[in-house]
Amino acid sequence: MGEVENMKDGSLKLTKIALFIASSFVVVGCQNDQDSNTIPTQAHYAYRDMMICQDTNLNAVCDNSEVKKSSIYGFPFSMRGPFLLDSSEYFLTASGQSEVISPFTTLIQNEVLFNPLVAGDPAKAKAYLNTVFGEKYQLDFTALNSREGPQNETNLLLASFKHALSLQGDSKYLKIATAIDKMVYAQSFDITEILTQNDIDQRLLFLNKQYLLQGSFPVTELKSLRSLSIDVKTRQLLSLSTEGELFAMNLNNGSYTSFSPASKSLSVATSRDHDDDHDDDHDDDHDDDHDDDHDDDHDDDHDDDHHHDKYDDADDAWDSWYDNFMNYYNNGNSNVSNSSARLVFATQGEKNDLSYLVYQEPNMLNASLDSDCKSSGNNGVFITATGTKLMTSTRDIEIDSRGGASGSDIVNKRPRLPKPPVIDTSAMLASKAACRNDNIGWVVSDFKNKNIIAVFNNGVNTLRLLDSNTLKNKQYVYALNSPAKDLKVNHQGTKLLVLQENGKALILKSKTLQYVKELPKDNIKAAVFVLEDTEILISQATNMLSWLGVQSNNVLKTLQLEGDISFISSQGEAKYSAVLTSKRLYLINNIKHSIEQSISYSATDIYGMSMLNDKIIIVRKGHVDHVQFNDWVGSKLQMAKKILSRELLDTWLKKRGGALISTTLGAILRTTQDNILFSEQFENIDIQWSPSSAQSSAEVTGVTLSGYYRTKSIKLFKSLPKSG
Repeated sequence: MGEVENMKDGSLKLTKIALFIASSFVVVGCQNDQDSNTIPTQAHYAYRDMMICQDTNLNAVCDNSEVKKSSIYGFPFSMRGPFLLDSSEYFLTASGQSEVISPFTTLIQNEVLFNPLVAGDPAKAKAYLNTVFGEKYQLDFTALNSREGPQNETNLLLASFKHALSLQGDSKYLKIATAIDKMVYAQSFDITEILTQNDIDQRLLFLNKQYLLQGSFPVTELKSLRSLSIDVKTRQLLSLSTEGELFAMNLNNGSYTSFSPASKSLSVATSRDHDDDHDDDHDDDHDDDHDDDHDDDHDDDHDDDHHHDKYDDADDAWDSWYDNFMNYYNNGNSNVSNSSARLVFATQGEKNDLSYLVYQEPNMLNASLDSDCKSSGNNGVFITATGTKLMTSTRDIEIDSRGGASGSDIVNKRPRLPKPPVIDTSAMLASKAACRNDNIGWVVSDFKNKNIIAVFNNGVNTLRLLDSNTLKNKQYVYALNSPAKDLKVNHQGTKLLVLQENGKALILKSKTLQYVKELPKDNIKAAVFVLEDTEILISQATNMLSWLGVQSNNVLKTLQLEGDISFISSQGEAKYSAVLTSKRLYLINNIKHSIEQSISYSATDIYGMSMLNDKIIIVRKGHVDHVQFNDWVGSKLQMAKKILSRELLDTWLKKRGGALISTTLGAILRTTQDNILFSEQFENIDIQWSPSSAQSSAEVTGVTLSGYYRTKSIKLFKSLPKSG
């Protein structure tokens, strides 16, 4: 593991770890928004004054946690869509390579998400739309990726989209897709008189929470983890191995970066004023409020070439700063530390450009038994402020388990996510603030209260609140009877659930660490708040789940599962939870206190599990498994391709018996699933096994799925590799 530099007052700590985290957490090459939010001047549309977000989870909502900008140019280079503008009047989307967001980019992104013929490629989507609408409306969709379209056609599309959104149904993406299907059939952008509620009802594909679709990202770098954190807002994974290797993954598409801090870190002495100025400048570059203050001050008369030159200028400015620093360092201003402290824990900060790193010296025997932040020392928790050059390595687009593409670009003028693995040898700014203490073992964030909860071990067994921005001591401390093994802050940010190694669990007030109660159960292995913090779901190292009332402390319901429970996770209001046992993965309905869905899961060497709003993430040795349960987007044929797997084939043959035959996906699902309504949606998807001579699962190498898309017969092939 990498050494920690001596963090004396008035010095900047620089380390390759900081650059690694920056390259992983989608903050790449940020520039001043004052120059970056201009769009070529066309007719002014009201939607151009509205905020845009990056809808990475395709839930058709600009969530509170998602970054919002006034234009696509305001986003860092690596935040490559898909983009969304969602308001009471408009629902517009754009793929990752778009430079504007408009009704025409919405047409393009719809094809990326839904059209099996374009295979998630924006370039193919634009070519397809040119063949359908180009001649009639005299449009070139390759140009409409970067500028507004003609006013009359724009108004026709806006009116048609508004009409589609006024019809009943939960999914805005599917409403827009149905409207565009009707446009293709009618060869017209005006479908306000012919799009009906029946069209919407026939098109909607209800899959949410009706099926658990398992996929996996193989990653050889994942091994022997010391710490693991998953940020549900940024959808980023950060882990630290026992060998000192840091690993980060974008959970939307599986792109990742790994880094082993084998060589020495760098530090350069400087004045306190220089340190503060650099930190302040860095914060402003990433502060949304700062960005938005300048949104209305830009001149809209700049053309596209100005924008591309501007990006080059931003890169050149970074190069200049980096070259100046390296010249300074190479001239003898290094001050490399000989500290034996080791990185023992890493977790993500509130912003993409910040992380918390905990250092501790191994076999520390002379530590003072206190929980105060010291003025000096190599051990403790450090806020790591990060930044990096523009990354230009690439990764092919991933068609994820929603059945559509994420909208990331295939040919893009801006840099994309790194191709794994990426090892960067540059050095960057690391420490912005610190709480130095030999006893800090790990930390948990509570950003709603602007706190970090530091866990002090080495016999101290104390929790202390630190300011999440400055890491300064707060007055609130709680001494535990047994070391803490897990902390959970509730969704509202009012309560803290403390699991101790002695099997006891406490509830404290999160803002003050004041004792509230002890849970009336022993040997508690896992516990989470559920149902808007009104209940707690717990396991006691058995196959039994229990729901406890937070106020009453009474057991409300118990549920028996197959296999001993190893992990429990919830997200947000926690109407649903994920529960992993030694035999199965369960999606639990906390409202009904029942099993919603489950699948067989017997993998071993599992490090942790987390729940996003659309999928369950399981991190194990060599793999990051993702199990989709919500926010499905795509055509039926695309969904069928994702659902059909080697495991489903084997399960079908086992339950059905007999030789392998050509069939429909609906027939397979009727045999393997209890949900008849779910299977009926795939009755028209024909299945032919490859090779055609195959008589058993062992002989099957792939499958051809046949169905219809916009009245045209389409065939898709999927390889079915053998497990192991």
